[in-house]
This record gives sequence, structure tokens and C-alpha cells, in this order.
Amino acid sequence: SSGINAEYGSYYSDDTFDNQMVDDNLKRLRRKKLTPLRQWEIQEQYYHATDVTLTSSEVINMAIISLSSVMSALFITLVVVADYLLSSALVGLRENTALGISFPGLDQGELAVNQGESDKSFSVEAYDFTMDPCLPKGRTSPPRVLWSLYVVLFICLLSCALETYFSRLRAVICNAFYEHRAHQRATYLYDKLAQRRKVRYQELHTILRTKRRQRERAHEFSCCRSLCCNRSVKVFNTCLACDVILLTKESGLEISFEYEDSFVSESICQECSLPE
Repeated sequence: SSGINAEYGSYYSDDTFDNQMVDDNLKRLRRKKLTPLRQWEIQEQYYHATDVTLTSSEVINMAIISLSSVMSALFITLVVVADYLLSSALVGLRENTALGISFPGLDQGELAVNQGESDKSFSVEAYDFTMDPCLPKGRTSPPRVLWSLYVVLFICLLSCALETYFSRLRAVICNAFYEHRAHQRATYLYDKLAQRRKVRYQELHTILRTKRRQRERAHEFSCCRSLCCNRSVKVFNTCLACDVILLTKESGLEISFEYEDSFVSESICQECSLPE
């Protein structure tokens, strides 16, 4: 409960806390419309309230939360496999192995004994010296027990995934209880998005130069790997600024910028070319 109170306190006092969700509070502001979000904004962890796709930070958080469940699943799987292999080995040993003890004199029949001048014979019964009762019996785990374990592990992994989605409801619940704070936080998010778009448009050429340099180095590395592994490298026509795949030439715009003492042209998407 202390952790929940701390989160609610952070929500109420800090506009930056868990304020990446675009919902109806932002849309109700009587300002210029900022939705839908642009691709580079989604890459910066902003998302719509109705989005199903998780952001990269949410995926990392879900992986951390589910780490204990995954380790438990691996351990239980190893135990089940070891149990099956051991029981199969014991069953095979019992069915395919014939062990016994025998030595002269213990065969069923007549045994002749010489005592001086008289010969006497004794009737010897057969003895069963088989080792079958001594062999261990292999027993596999009942299927209902294994299925119950599988169901528990599935529920644990599913709860980890649902916890990530339910964490989005934290801001929704707080907005319902603190309507005035919801309006203030939406105003802060609006100003932040609008200012970020202006700054990105002003720094577009710097971003393009950085991205082009990264692309050239990645291409050099991929070419070296293709030569060593005898593989071909498939290159898609993407926006240099946000890496969105441009399906057609009409979906992109050619922009010229200075790069290493010369001017070059690259394709960018429609969203990256907008000033606001």
C-alpha cells in the first residue's frame, strides 16, 4: 500500500510522472490537434490510450517482472524431463534385463553323494535366485499433476503480461479521481509535444546527418558480414529520420542537406517534414 500511495503522490505532484499517454483529456483541449502521434513520437515512448502495442520500456519492464516465472518454468521443465528419462531407464532395465544366480549343486534333480561303500542320493528342489524383486520400479508422474503445473506456470506468465497492461490504468484511474490534475497534466503533455516537434524540425538536418552516418557504418558492417558468410543484404527504402519503411516513392519526400562538405539528398516521410 505504501508503494501505491507513493505512486499516487507522484502523479498528483509531478506532471512528468507517467505522463506519456494520449487520451481524451488531451483531445478536449481547445488547441491545435496533435493527434495522431507521429512515428518518432511513438519511438520516444508516447502512446495512445487504446494502443495494444507495448512500448520498449514496457517490454523491458514485463521481461523483468516475468523473469522469476520464466526461471521457475525452466527449472520445472528440467525436473519433468529428468523424471521422465529416469523412469524410462528404470522401466527398460526391468523389462530387458535378466539377472540371476546359479552354481553347481543347486539344480533341480538328483544329487549323488558317495559315503564310503554306500551311495546315497538326495532330492534337491530348485531355488529361485532371480533379482527382479530387487530392481527398482520406474514410475512416471501422473499427467494431471503435470498439467496442473503447466496451468499454474501459464497463469503466472499471463499475469505478468496483464500487469504491464493494467499499469496503464493507473493514470486513467487517477484522472477519474483528480479531474483538475488530469487537465493540468494534459496541458503539460500538449506543450511538451508541441515544443518537441518544433525543436525536432529545427534540428532535422542534424538528425539526418547523424542518421546517415549511422546507416553508412551499419551498411559497411553488414557488407563485411555478407562477404564472410556469403549472404546478400536486402535494403529497404526507409525514412532516414524515423526509419519508417516507405512503401512507395510518393510516400516520401526528397530533402537536401549538407553532409561532409557536400550536399546530399535523402528520403524522409511526410510526418518528419511537418514543422509542427
